[in-house]
Amino acid sequence: MSIIEVAKIAGVSKTTVSRVLNEKDKVPPETVDTVYQAIKKLNYQIPIRKRGPKKKIFSGGIASNLALIIAGYSLSQVYDEGSFAINIIRSIEKALAAKNLNMTVICIEDVTGKKDNKIKLPTADGCIIIGREKIPEILTDYVKKVPAVFIDMFAAGADKICDSICFDNRAVGKLAADYLAKANFRNVACICPYAGHRFHTVRNRIFGEEAEKHGLNGRVFDLENVDSDHLNIVEKTYLLVNKMLDEFPEVEAVFVSGDRHVINVYMALLKRGIMPMKDIFILTCENNPYHMQQLDPRPPVIDCEAELIGAKAFEQLVWRMKNRKRQSTINTVIEPAVVEPWPETAN
Repeated sequence: MSIIEVAKIAGVSKTTVSRVLNEKDKVPPETVDTVYQAIKKLNYQIPIRKRGPKKKIFSGGIASNLALIIAGYSLSQVYDEGSFAINIIRSIEKALAAKNLNMTVICIEDVTGKKDNKIKLPTADGCIIIGREKIPEILTDYVKKVPAVFIDMFAAGADKICDSICFDNRAVGKLAADYLAKANFRNVACICPYAGHRFHTVRNRIFGEEAEKHGLNGRVFDLENVDSDHLNIVEKTYLLVNKMLDEFPEVEAVFVSGDRHVINVYMALLKRGIMPMKDIFILTCENNPYHMQQLDPRPPVIDCEAELIGAKAFEQLVWRMKNRKRQSTINTVIEPAVVEPWPETAN
């Protein structure tokens, strides 16, 4: 199967399909969605890099027919410019390019099926799996046969089936509270417009606990017990910012638990006549360049090290392919770190 079949189903040219997959030019969002729907319908496996040699051999005689399996996410979710996963994938691509290797991508959006669910998995010498919390049951037999590294997007901890990598999500909340306390802020708040999102719920809870330990006057503003199902994410953010300003007018600094919607926090504050980073200090996390470049002045950010996660996953996979007989699993936790704004964007 090739992009020609994808183009036919999507009703676009093969050039357009290529542009969508390679992110060469701006493509209308509706066209991107149409292409990915066609890819899903055909179960087309996307090569991360252009076709090169049929097979590359690592030193030690290990073949490099590699696979990237995305489990529990749609392609449009992980290839969204604003997603955390896209920077992990780009880091893996960079590592592949350095060794002139190829990797096939397969997306399994529905991971709730049984092991006999008819999913065509790629023949591979090694694979990296991007998923939530643990290896899906439908992949357990595959992982037992193929050297694998699991990237745990929920930072839930080690998955004992294979090697795994995650970042310390709990450390994000602690680092945020520590940073604001060290900067001598006493009245601090956390804003989270992600209703019931486990990822952010953990950050917010830890932030509140650590702020209390520091003796700070801390408040967490989230959507718990708030009727917000009818609101879009921008409206939810505005609702929380206004709630914070009305109920906690003495607030000096705000931790936004994900950088995707910091721009909405900025806009909500400006609408109330409040200057971000001047009247109210902002700290955020994840450090996605796509989101951070929209902010002026740019706030400090807790970097969740997406690029390092991707690089370490590839490095660990290469090691595992050379050491298949090692029975013990290696589970790596990446620590977050605060990145200060560039001098020209600092206030």
